[in-house]
Amino acid sequence: MAARDSDKSLRPRRRLSFWHILGGLLLLAVVGLLLMRWHWRHEFLRGVEAIRASGSPVTLEELDQWYPWPASGQNPAYWITGATTLHHKLRQEYSRRLEQIFNRSGARPDPNRPIPEDMGDLVETYIRENAKALEMLHEATSVGECRYPIDLSQGSDTLLPHIVDVREGCLLLCSEAILCAEDGDPNGATRALEAALRVACSLDQEPIMFSHYVHMEGVSWAAAAFEWALNAAAFPEDQLMRLNRAFTSVHATDGLVRAVVGDRCLFLGAFEKPKILSRRRFSKAPPAALLEMYDAVGLAAREGTIFLDHMGECLRIAQLPACQRLAALKAQEVHYTRGRKGVLWRLVDTFD
Repeated sequence: MAARDSDKSLRPRRRLSFWHILGGLLLLAVVGLLLMRWHWRHEFLRGVEAIRASGSPVTLEELDQWYPWPASGQNPAYWITGATTLHHKLRQEYSRRLEQIFNRSGARPDPNRPIPEDMGDLVETYIRENAKALEMLHEATSVGECRYPIDLSQGSDTLLPHIVDVREGCLLLCSEAILCAEDGDPNGATRALEAALRVACSLDQEPIMFSHYVHMEGVSWAAAAFEWALNAAAFPEDQLMRLNRAFTSVHATDGLVRAVVGDRCLFLGAFEKPKILSRRRFSKAPPAALLEMYDAVGLAAREGTIFLDHMGECLRIAQLPACQRLAALKAQEVHYTRGRKGVLWRLVDTFD
């Protein structure tokens, strides 16, 4: 018995070497990474499914279907884009000069004084040469729902040629409003301003943030034209009430909400499958191999979860009264985005 104990004591004891420890640590790191990857993907997919369950689109095909065609079959978009074919465009320098009347910048003439003679001549010539285009624009605004013929399933490669048509239509109608007021025709000015607002609001259902910017630019131009018109002509009370309803209706729609939903859907694919990012649109994107590795370890999904939280907060802010949005946006910028933008979010933010 003593001999056996002596033999055991003579055997070399197994010691954990450096490589054993390193291997164990690496195994723990791999297991931890796999668990984190599962958690990030699970959270991201759960967020996506919650959006789908709420009835909002999560794929580009769903986004395209979410932008409805008019049920009546009459689509004012075709009149608005058709007016462009009849439109006698101004030379670029004259167009910029005309836009000064409506842009609220330092170069804008004082609306409390008569319109400068050179601008008045420019407006008059512009309206006279575009009588047929104006007729078509007024006809378009007598129709209800609107959808422009675009394919949102193309994502960031979607072309928006009608944006120029809407801007030109708004500029033309706002110019007509000023000319009518200068000629002592408040009724004509009212009709032109109502039509300008309807042309701007033809983008209201389009779930694209840039379209919403153009929509609001048209509304801003109409407000500036109304300011000019008020100083040039006396409007009867019934026409002032009509214009009050027209401007109030702009903020009664969910255009901003739809634009935020569209932006969320548009960029969701960047976090689901980052390697398919369009190189034409996202020229600063890392190589596809690096994006695939970034996705494989779950970091794309982690960013995607933060992105969904951020867009959810944007939707909440979009539904606030307009006077409360700016402060809420500043607070959101601090909480969600400052110092938390990863590789993909930086690309999306730069594009947007």
